[in-house]
Amino acid sequence: MAVSSFLLIPLYTRALSQEEYGIYIISKTNIDIFTYIVQFGLISAVSRLYFDYKKRNEQYEYISTVLILFFAIAAVFSTTMFLYGDHLWSMISPQISPEPYLWFCVAIAIVSFFPSLSSIWFRVEEKAFPFITIQIATALLLVAFVSINMLYLKTGVVGLLRAILLNSVCASSVIVVLLWGKFRLKPKISQVKASLNYALPIFAGYVAYFVLNRVGTVILQRYVPIDKIAVYGLMQQLSMVVTIAGNSFGMAFQPAIYSCGPDRVEQQIAKTGGMYLLVMLFISSALVLFGSDIIWLAAPPKYAEGYVIFVILVMANLAYSINMINNTILLYFKYPTLSVAITTIGGMVATALSMALVPTYNIYGASLASLTAFICVLVMGFLLTRKFGSFFKMKFIMRLAVIMLAVVLVGMFMRTNVPHLISLLVKTGLITALGYVLYSQYKKGDASPGIA
Repeated sequence: MAVSSFLLIPLYTRALSQEEYGIYIISKTNIDIFTYIVQFGLISAVSRLYFDYKKRNEQYEYISTVLILFFAIAAVFSTTMFLYGDHLWSMISPQISPEPYLWFCVAIAIVSFFPSLSSIWFRVEEKAFPFITIQIATALLLVAFVSINMLYLKTGVVGLLRAILLNSVCASSVIVVLLWGKFRLKPKISQVKASLNYALPIFAGYVAYFVLNRVGTVILQRYVPIDKIAVYGLMQQLSMVVTIAGNSFGMAFQPAIYSCGPDRVEQQIAKTGGMYLLVMLFISSALVLFGSDIIWLAAPPKYAEGYVIFVILVMANLAYSINMINNTILLYFKYPTLSVAITTIGGMVATALSMALVPTYNIYGASLASLTAFICVLVMGFLLTRKFGSFFKMKFIMRLAVIMLAVVLVGMFMRTNVPHLISLLVKTGLITALGYVLYSQYKKGDASPGIA
Protein backbone atom coordinates (compact mmCIF):
# COMPACT_ATOMS: atom_id res chain seq x y z
CA MET A 1 0.00 0.00 0.00
CA ALA A 2 2.86 2.38 0.79
CA VAL A 3 4.43 1.75 -2.61
CA SER A 4 1.27 2.06 -4.71
CA SER A 5 -0.35 4.92 -2.79
CA PHE A 6 2.57 7.04 -1.57
CA LEU A 7 6.12 6.19 -2.61
CA LEU A 8 5.31 6.37 -6.32
CA ILE A 9 3.50 9.71 -6.04
CA PRO A 10 6.66 11.79 -6.76
CA LEU A 11 7.08 9.82 -9.99
CA TYR A 12 3.41 10.24 -10.94
CA THR A 13 3.35 13.99 -10.34
CA ARG A 14 6.62 14.65 -12.17
CA ALA A 15 6.24 12.26 -15.12
CA LEU A 16 2.65 13.37 -15.75
CA SER A 17 1.42 16.86 -16.45
CA GLN A 18 -0.94 18.32 -13.86
CA GLU A 19 -3.89 17.67 -16.17
CA GLU A 20 -2.77 14.07 -16.76
CA TYR A 21 -2.43 13.56 -13.02
CA GLY A 22 -5.98 14.90 -12.66
CA ILE A 23 -7.15 12.31 -15.20
CA TYR A 24 -5.40 9.63 -13.14
CA ILE A 25 -7.15 10.85 -9.96
CA ILE A 26 -10.52 10.72 -11.74
CA SER A 27 -9.78 7.26 -13.13
CA LYS A 28 -8.66 6.02 -9.71
CA THR A 29 -11.91 7.32 -8.18
CA ASN A 30 -13.92 5.46 -10.82
CA ILE A 31 -11.85 2.31 -10.25
CA ASP A 32 -12.86 2.49 -6.59
CA ILE A 33 -16.54 2.87 -7.54
CA PHE A 34 -16.40 -0.07 -9.93
CA THR A 35 -14.45 -2.20 -7.45
CA TYR A 36 -17.05 -1.74 -4.70
CA ILE A 37 -19.80 -2.66 -7.17
CA VAL A 38 -18.27 -5.66 -8.89
CA GLN A 39 -16.66 -7.21 -5.80
CA PHE A 40 -19.91 -6.75 -3.85
CA GLY A 41 -18.41 -7.33 -0.41
CA LEU A 42 -17.44 -10.93 -1.24
CA ILE A 43 -13.89 -10.55 0.13
CA SER A 44 -15.31 -9.60 3.53
CA ALA A 45 -17.70 -12.55 3.34
CA VAL A 46 -14.76 -14.90 2.80
CA SER A 47 -12.90 -13.43 5.78
CA ARG A 48 -15.83 -14.33 8.05
CA LEU A 49 -17.40 -17.48 6.55
CA TYR A 50 -14.26 -19.33 5.50
CA PHE A 51 -13.73 -20.69 9.03
CA ASP A 52 -17.21 -22.23 9.10
CA TYR A 53 -16.63 -24.18 5.91
CA LYS A 54 -13.10 -25.17 6.84
CA LYS A 55 -14.47 -26.92 9.94
CA ARG A 56 -16.49 -29.10 7.55
CA ASN A 57 -13.50 -29.56 5.20
CA GLU A 58 -15.39 -27.64 2.52
CA GLN A 59 -13.03 -24.68 2.14
CA TYR A 60 -12.12 -25.42 -1.49
CA GLU A 61 -15.75 -25.87 -2.44
CA TYR A 62 -16.53 -22.57 -0.76
CA ILE A 63 -13.73 -20.63 -2.49
CA SER A 64 -14.86 -22.16 -5.78
CA THR A 65 -18.42 -21.05 -5.12
CA VAL A 66 -17.28 -17.53 -4.33
CA LEU A 67 -15.29 -17.39 -7.57
CA ILE A 68 -18.24 -18.62 -9.66
CA LEU A 69 -20.51 -16.10 -7.94
CA PHE A 70 -17.99 -13.36 -8.69
CA PHE A 71 -17.78 -14.41 -12.35
CA ALA A 72 -21.56 -14.08 -12.58
CA ILE A 73 -21.54 -10.61 -11.00
CA ALA A 74 -18.63 -9.54 -13.21
CA ALA A 75 -20.44 -10.75 -16.32
CA VAL A 76 -23.54 -8.73 -15.46
CA PHE A 77 -21.42 -5.69 -14.64
CA SER A 78 -19.38 -5.96 -17.86
CA THR A 79 -22.52 -6.36 -19.97
CA THR A 80 -24.07 -3.30 -18.32
CA MET A 81 -20.94 -1.25 -18.97
CA PHE A 82 -20.81 -2.45 -22.60
CA LEU A 83 -24.38 -1.29 -23.15
CA TYR A 84 -24.50 1.85 -21.01
CA GLY A 85 -20.89 2.51 -19.96
CA ASP A 86 -20.36 5.63 -22.06
CA HIS A 87 -23.50 7.23 -20.66
CA LEU A 88 -22.67 6.29 -17.06
CA TRP A 89 -19.11 7.56 -17.48
CA SER A 90 -20.31 10.92 -18.80
CA MET A 91 -22.54 11.25 -15.73
CA ILE A 92 -19.74 10.78 -13.19
CA SER A 93 -16.75 12.10 -15.19
CA PRO A 94 -17.99 14.59 -17.80
CA GLN A 95 -14.59 16.22 -18.43
CA ILE A 96 -12.71 13.20 -19.83
CA SER A 97 -13.53 10.79 -22.62
CA PRO A 98 -14.60 7.25 -21.70
CA GLU A 99 -12.11 5.89 -24.25
CA PRO A 100 -9.81 4.32 -23.23
CA TYR A 101 -10.23 5.06 -19.51
CA LEU A 102 -13.60 3.36 -19.03
CA TRP A 103 -12.33 -0.07 -19.96
CA PHE A 104 -9.10 0.29 -18.03
CA CYS A 105 -11.19 1.05 -14.94
CA VAL A 106 -13.55 -1.87 -15.58
CA ALA A 107 -10.68 -4.29 -16.19
CA ILE A 108 -8.68 -3.20 -13.13
CA ALA A 109 -11.77 -3.44 -10.88
CA ILE A 110 -12.51 -6.98 -12.07
CA VAL A 111 -8.97 -8.37 -12.14
CA SER A 112 -8.07 -6.92 -8.72
CA PHE A 113 -10.58 -9.31 -7.13
CA PHE A 114 -8.24 -12.27 -7.57
CA PRO A 115 -5.20 -10.85 -5.72
CA SER A 116 -7.57 -9.69 -2.97
CA LEU A 117 -9.02 -13.20 -2.69
CA SER A 118 -5.61 -14.87 -2.47
CA SER A 119 -4.45 -12.31 0.13
CA ILE A 120 -7.46 -12.86 2.37
CA TRP A 121 -7.01 -16.62 1.97
CA PHE A 122 -3.43 -16.43 3.23
CA ARG A 123 -4.55 -14.24 6.12
CA VAL A 124 -7.35 -16.51 7.33
CA GLU A 125 -4.99 -19.48 7.04
CA GLU A 126 -2.40 -17.51 9.07
CA LYS A 127 0.27 -18.07 6.42
CA ALA A 128 2.30 -14.96 7.10
CA PHE A 129 5.42 -15.75 5.06
CA PRO A 130 3.74 -16.32 1.67
CA PHE A 131 1.40 -13.40 2.34
CA ILE A 132 4.29 -11.00 2.96
CA THR A 133 6.41 -12.44 0.15
CA ILE A 134 3.65 -11.99 -2.42
CA GLN A 135 2.83 -8.48 -1.18
CA ILE A 136 6.46 -7.42 -1.56
CA ALA A 137 6.82 -9.11 -4.95
CA THR A 138 3.64 -7.42 -6.19
CA ALA A 139 4.89 -4.03 -5.01
CA LEU A 140 8.25 -4.50 -6.76
CA LEU A 141 6.50 -5.59 -9.95
CA LEU A 142 4.35 -2.46 -9.82
CA VAL A 143 7.44 -0.28 -9.51
CA ALA A 144 8.98 -2.06 -12.52
CA PHE A 145 5.87 -1.83 -14.70
CA VAL A 146 5.26 1.82 -13.82
CA SER A 147 8.90 2.77 -14.43
CA ILE A 148 8.99 1.05 -17.83
CA ASN A 149 5.75 2.62 -19.01
CA MET A 150 6.27 6.10 -17.65
CA LEU A 151 10.05 6.63 -17.82
CA TYR A 152 11.15 4.45 -20.73
CA LEU A 153 8.09 4.23 -23.00
CA LYS A 154 6.72 7.62 -21.81
CA THR A 155 3.11 6.55 -22.35
CA GLY A 156 1.63 8.92 -19.78
CA VAL A 157 -1.52 8.21 -17.83
CA VAL A 158 -2.55 5.41 -20.23
CA GLY A 159 0.77 3.69 -19.52
CA LEU A 160 0.23 4.13 -15.77
CA LEU A 161 -3.20 2.47 -15.96
CA ARG A 162 -1.74 -0.27 -18.17
CA ALA A 163 0.98 -0.89 -15.57
CA ILE A 164 -1.59 -1.16 -12.76
CA LEU A 165 -3.68 -3.60 -14.83
CA LEU A 166 -0.69 -5.73 -15.79
CA ASN A 167 0.42 -5.84 -12.17
CA SER A 168 -3.02 -7.09 -11.10
CA VAL A 169 -2.97 -9.74 -13.84
CA CYS A 170 0.39 -11.05 -12.63
CA ALA A 171 -0.78 -11.07 -9.01
CA SER A 172 -3.89 -13.02 -10.06
CA SER A 173 -1.73 -16.03 -10.89
CA VAL A 174 -1.46 -16.77 -7.16
CA ILE A 175 -5.12 -17.83 -6.89
CA VAL A 176 -4.63 -20.16 -9.88
CA VAL A 177 -1.76 -21.89 -8.07
CA LEU A 178 -3.73 -22.14 -4.82
CA LEU A 179 -6.75 -23.71 -6.53
CA TRP A 180 -4.89 -25.84 -9.07
CA GLY A 181 -6.63 -29.23 -9.14
CA LYS A 182 -8.98 -28.19 -6.30
CA PHE A 183 -11.48 -25.96 -8.13
CA ARG A 184 -15.07 -27.23 -8.10
CA LEU A 185 -17.17 -26.18 -11.07
CA LYS A 186 -20.52 -26.77 -9.37
CA PRO A 187 -21.43 -24.04 -6.84
CA LYS A 188 -23.45 -24.79 -3.72
CA ILE A 189 -26.61 -22.72 -3.44
CA SER A 190 -26.42 -22.68 0.36
CA GLN A 191 -22.92 -21.17 0.15
CA VAL A 192 -24.10 -18.57 -2.38
CA LYS A 193 -26.95 -17.52 -0.06
CA ALA A 194 -24.68 -17.38 2.99
CA SER A 195 -22.11 -15.26 1.12
CA LEU A 196 -24.70 -12.84 -0.24
CA ASN A 197 -26.44 -12.49 3.14
CA TYR A 198 -23.15 -11.48 4.74
CA ALA A 199 -21.81 -9.47 1.80
CA LEU A 200 -24.87 -7.28 1.21
CA PRO A 201 -24.59 -5.13 4.38
CA ILE A 202 -20.82 -4.96 3.92
CA PHE A 203 -21.39 -3.73 0.37
CA ALA A 204 -23.78 -1.08 1.68
CA GLY A 205 -21.15 0.01 4.18
CA TYR A 206 -18.48 0.27 1.47
CA VAL A 207 -20.76 2.37 -0.73
CA ALA A 208 -21.55 4.63 2.23
CA TYR A 209 -17.85 5.05 2.99
CA PHE A 210 -17.09 5.84 -0.65
CA VAL A 211 -19.77 8.53 -0.67
CA LEU A 212 -18.48 9.92 2.61
CA ASN A 213 -14.87 10.00 1.47
CA ARG A 214 -14.96 10.54 -2.31
CA VAL A 215 -18.20 12.29 -3.25
CA GLY A 216 -16.33 15.61 -3.29
CA THR A 217 -14.11 14.37 -6.14
CA VAL A 218 -17.16 13.32 -8.16
CA ILE A 219 -18.94 16.67 -7.68
CA LEU A 220 -15.78 18.71 -8.28
CA GLN A 221 -15.61 17.39 -11.84
CA ARG A 222 -18.61 19.53 -12.73
CA TYR A 223 -17.20 22.82 -11.45
CA VAL A 224 -13.40 22.94 -11.61
CA PRO A 225 -10.78 22.20 -14.29
CA ILE A 226 -8.88 18.94 -14.19
CA ASP A 227 -5.66 20.56 -12.91
CA LYS A 228 -7.50 21.64 -9.73
CA ILE A 229 -8.80 18.10 -9.30
CA ALA A 230 -5.16 17.00 -9.49
CA VAL A 231 -4.29 19.27 -6.54
CA TYR A 232 -7.28 18.09 -4.51
CA GLY A 233 -6.62 14.44 -5.34
CA LEU A 234 -2.97 14.66 -4.32
CA MET A 235 -3.84 16.27 -0.99
CA GLN A 236 -6.50 13.63 -0.39
CA GLN A 237 -4.01 10.87 -1.17
CA LEU A 238 -1.34 12.26 1.15
CA SER A 239 -3.80 12.86 3.99
CA MET A 240 -4.88 9.22 3.83
CA VAL A 241 -1.71 8.42 5.79
CA VAL A 242 -3.80 9.18 8.89
CA THR A 243 -6.51 6.67 8.01
CA ILE A 244 -4.02 3.96 7.04
CA ALA A 245 -2.14 4.45 10.30
CA GLY A 246 -5.45 4.44 12.19
CA ASN A 247 -6.47 1.15 10.61
CA SER A 248 -3.08 -0.38 11.44
CA PHE A 249 -3.12 0.66 15.10
CA GLY A 250 -6.82 -0.20 15.29
CA MET A 251 -6.07 -3.79 14.32
CA ALA A 252 -3.70 -3.86 17.29
CA PHE A 253 -6.05 -2.48 19.95
CA GLN A 254 -9.30 -4.14 18.84
CA PRO A 255 -8.36 -7.71 19.91
CA ALA A 256 -7.54 -6.44 23.41
CA ILE A 257 -11.06 -5.02 23.66
CA TYR A 258 -12.91 -7.91 22.04
CA SER A 259 -11.25 -10.38 24.44
CA CYS A 260 -12.48 -8.52 27.56
CA GLY A 261 -15.43 -9.53 29.68
CA PRO A 262 -18.24 -7.00 30.32
CA ASP A 263 -16.82 -6.15 33.73
CA ARG A 264 -13.47 -5.00 32.29
CA VAL A 265 -14.35 -3.62 28.87
CA GLU A 266 -14.86 0.01 29.98
CA GLN A 267 -11.45 0.13 31.63
CA GLN A 268 -9.80 -1.60 28.65
CA ILE A 269 -11.34 0.83 26.14
CA ALA A 270 -10.19 3.76 28.26
CA LYS A 271 -6.66 2.36 28.38
CA THR A 272 -6.09 1.15 24.81
CA GLY A 273 -8.46 3.68 23.23
CA GLY A 274 -6.72 6.50 25.08
CA MET A 275 -3.35 5.34 23.79
CA TYR A 276 -4.83 5.15 20.27
CA LEU A 277 -6.11 8.73 20.54
CA LEU A 278 -2.70 10.01 21.58
CA VAL A 279 -0.89 8.11 18.82
CA MET A 280 -3.29 9.39 16.14
CA LEU A 281 -2.97 12.95 17.47
CA PHE A 282 0.83 12.69 17.24
CA ILE A 283 0.76 11.35 13.66
CA SER A 284 -1.72 14.03 12.55
CA SER A 285 0.30 16.77 14.24
CA ALA A 286 3.47 15.63 12.50
CA LEU A 287 1.69 15.68 9.13
CA VAL A 288 0.34 19.19 9.73
CA LEU A 289 3.69 20.59 10.89
CA PHE A 290 5.69 19.01 8.07
CA GLY A 291 2.88 19.20 5.50
CA SER A 292 4.58 21.78 3.28
CA ASP A 293 7.76 19.67 3.26
CA ILE A 294 5.81 16.52 2.42
CA ILE A 295 4.09 18.27 -0.49
CA TRP A 296 7.46 19.60 -1.69
CA LEU A 297 8.83 16.05 -1.76
CA ALA A 298 5.71 14.58 -3.34
CA ALA A 299 5.10 16.98 -6.20
CA PRO A 300 6.37 19.97 -8.24
CA PRO A 301 5.95 23.51 -6.79
CA LYS A 302 2.65 24.12 -8.61
CA TYR A 303 0.95 21.71 -6.17
CA ALA A 304 2.05 23.76 -3.12
CA GLU A 305 -1.21 25.72 -3.18
CA GLY A 306 -2.90 22.64 -1.75
CA TYR A 307 -1.36 22.93 1.75
CA VAL A 308 -4.53 24.33 3.34
CA ILE A 309 -6.56 21.58 1.65
CA PHE A 310 -4.07 19.05 3.01
CA VAL A 311 -4.46 20.34 6.58
CA ILE A 312 -8.28 20.25 6.36
CA LEU A 313 -8.25 16.70 4.99
CA VAL A 314 -5.78 15.55 7.66
CA MET A 315 -8.26 16.81 10.25
CA ALA A 316 -11.08 14.99 8.44
CA ASN A 317 -9.13 11.72 8.40
CA LEU A 318 -8.22 12.18 12.06
CA ALA A 319 -11.93 12.50 12.93
CA TYR A 320 -12.70 9.35 10.95
CA SER A 321 -9.84 7.44 12.57
CA ILE A 322 -10.97 8.41 16.08
CA ASN A 323 -14.42 7.11 15.18
CA MET A 324 -12.86 3.64 14.97
CA ILE A 325 -13.11 3.58 18.77
CA ASN A 326 -16.86 4.12 18.51
CA ASN A 327 -17.13 1.42 15.84
CA THR A 328 -15.19 -0.98 18.05
CA ILE A 329 -17.57 -0.31 20.95
CA LEU A 330 -20.62 -0.86 18.73
CA LEU A 331 -19.17 -4.11 17.38
CA TYR A 332 -18.28 -5.29 20.89
CA PHE A 333 -21.88 -4.82 22.00
CA LYS A 334 -23.11 -6.36 18.69
CA TYR A 335 -24.62 -3.32 17.00
CA PRO A 336 -22.93 -3.43 13.56
CA THR A 337 -25.95 -1.94 11.76
CA LEU A 338 -25.58 1.24 13.81
CA SER A 339 -22.06 1.67 12.47
CA VAL A 340 -23.27 1.36 8.87
CA ALA A 341 -26.14 3.77 9.62
CA ILE A 342 -23.72 6.38 10.99
CA THR A 343 -21.52 6.13 7.89
CA THR A 344 -24.59 6.36 5.65
CA ILE A 345 -25.79 9.54 7.36
CA GLY A 346 -22.27 10.94 7.10
CA GLY A 347 -22.30 10.21 3.37
CA MET A 348 -25.58 12.07 3.01
CA VAL A 349 -24.12 15.05 4.89
CA ALA A 350 -21.00 15.00 2.70
CA THR A 351 -23.10 14.90 -0.47
CA ALA A 352 -25.41 17.74 0.60
CA LEU A 353 -22.54 19.97 1.74
CA SER A 354 -20.45 19.25 -1.36
CA MET A 355 -23.35 20.20 -3.60
CA ALA A 356 -23.82 23.41 -1.60
CA LEU A 357 -20.18 24.46 -1.18
CA VAL A 358 -18.31 23.22 -4.25
CA PRO A 359 -19.99 25.56 -6.81
CA THR A 360 -18.78 28.61 -4.84
CA TYR A 361 -15.65 27.48 -2.98
CA ASN A 362 -14.42 24.72 -5.34
CA ILE A 363 -11.73 22.48 -3.82
CA TYR A 364 -11.93 24.33 -0.49
CA GLY A 365 -15.66 23.65 -0.40
CA ALA A 366 -15.09 19.95 -1.08
CA SER A 367 -12.51 19.65 1.70
CA LEU A 368 -14.67 21.55 4.20
CA ALA A 369 -17.63 19.33 3.30
CA SER A 370 -15.51 16.25 4.03
CA LEU A 371 -14.29 17.64 7.35
CA THR A 372 -17.80 18.57 8.47
CA ALA A 373 -19.20 15.17 7.47
CA PHE A 374 -16.42 13.28 9.29
CA ILE A 375 -16.95 15.39 12.42
CA CYS A 376 -20.69 14.61 12.24
CA VAL A 377 -19.87 10.89 12.03
CA LEU A 378 -17.55 11.21 15.04
CA VAL A 379 -20.12 13.11 17.15
CA MET A 380 -22.89 10.64 16.27
CA GLY A 381 -20.60 7.78 17.24
CA PHE A 382 -19.76 9.30 20.61
CA LEU A 383 -23.44 10.01 21.35
CA LEU A 384 -24.54 6.48 20.46
CA THR A 385 -21.81 4.80 22.49
CA ARG A 386 -22.45 6.80 25.66
CA LYS A 387 -25.26 4.44 26.62
CA PHE A 388 -22.66 1.65 26.94
CA GLY A 389 -20.45 3.58 29.34
CA SER A 390 -18.38 6.72 29.88
CA PHE A 391 -15.06 5.76 28.34
CA PHE A 392 -13.28 9.14 28.18
CA LYS A 393 -13.62 12.21 30.33
CA MET A 394 -14.60 15.39 28.51
CA LYS A 395 -11.61 17.37 29.80
CA PHE A 396 -9.29 14.78 28.20
CA ILE A 397 -11.02 15.18 24.82
CA MET A 398 -10.99 18.98 25.08
CA ARG A 399 -7.30 18.95 25.95
CA LEU A 400 -6.51 16.96 22.80
CA ALA A 401 -8.68 19.29 20.68
CA VAL A 402 -6.83 22.37 21.99
CA ILE A 403 -3.45 20.75 21.23
CA MET A 404 -4.53 19.94 17.68
CA LEU A 405 -5.83 23.45 17.08
CA ALA A 406 -2.55 24.91 18.36
CA VAL A 407 -0.57 22.62 16.05
CA VAL A 408 -2.64 23.73 13.04
CA LEU A 409 -2.08 27.41 13.84
CA VAL A 410 1.67 26.89 14.33
CA GLY A 411 1.88 24.89 11.09
CA MET A 412 0.16 27.66 9.14
CA PHE A 413 2.46 30.33 10.61
CA MET A 414 5.70 28.36 10.13
CA ARG A 415 4.89 27.70 6.47
CA THR A 416 4.83 31.34 5.42
CA ASN A 417 6.75 33.40 7.97
CA VAL A 418 9.93 31.48 8.83
CA PRO A 419 12.96 30.57 6.63
CA HIS A 420 12.92 26.92 5.56
CA LEU A 421 15.96 25.63 7.51
CA ILE A 422 14.91 27.38 10.72
CA SER A 423 11.37 26.15 10.17
CA LEU A 424 12.57 22.53 9.93
CA LEU A 425 14.60 22.83 13.13
CA VAL A 426 11.76 24.48 15.05
CA LYS A 427 9.19 21.95 13.81
CA THR A 428 11.47 19.06 14.75
CA GLY A 429 11.81 20.47 18.26
CA LEU A 430 8.05 21.04 18.51
CA ILE A 431 7.09 17.53 17.41
CA THR A 432 9.66 16.03 19.79
CA ALA A 433 8.24 18.07 22.67
CA LEU A 434 4.71 17.11 21.68
CA GLY A 435 5.67 13.45 21.64
CA TYR A 436 7.00 13.77 25.18
CA VAL A 437 3.85 15.56 26.35
CA LEU A 438 1.55 12.97 24.80
CA TYR A 439 3.58 10.08 26.23
CA SER A 440 3.39 11.69 29.67
CA GLN A 441 -0.35 12.06 29.20
CA TYR A 442 -0.65 8.36 28.35
CA LYS A 443 1.36 7.31 31.41
CA LYS A 444 -0.88 9.47 33.56
CA GLY A 445 -4.02 7.97 32.02
CA ASP A 446 -2.61 4.44 32.18
CA ALA A 447 -2.47 4.71 35.96
CA SER A 448 -6.02 5.97 36.20
CA PRO A 449 -8.98 4.07 34.69
CA GLY A 450 -11.11 6.26 32.46
CA ILE A 451 -8.18 8.43 31.27
CA ALA A 452 -8.14 11.35 33.69
